[in-house]
Amino acid sequence: MLDLARLASKGLERNSTPAASYTTAGFDCITTTARSQLRRAADRIFVGRELLARWRAGQIDAEAEPCTWQHGELLDQVERHGDVPRRDTRWG
Repeated sequence: MLDLARLASKGLERNSTPAASYTTAGFDCITTTARSQLRRAADRIFVGRELLARWRAGQIDAEAEPCTWQHGELLDQVERHGDVPRRDTRWG
């Protein structure tokens, strides 16, 4: 439990070590990587939404494209229920 008297006092110790900052080059590297990952994620979402729309429209043949059809079925399940099915052998 926290000592409320200690928290209320003005004599709390402060860390004398300044926080380390990223260098400009390091920060640029981090933001470039983050933007790249964000773009890839946005692309995957876009492709997934297109696949789901095709699946719901009946444009994917389960026999001709079984993996794509199952992927569409899984996306439908996730969108409808907000979760991945737990132990369904159809999805491994």
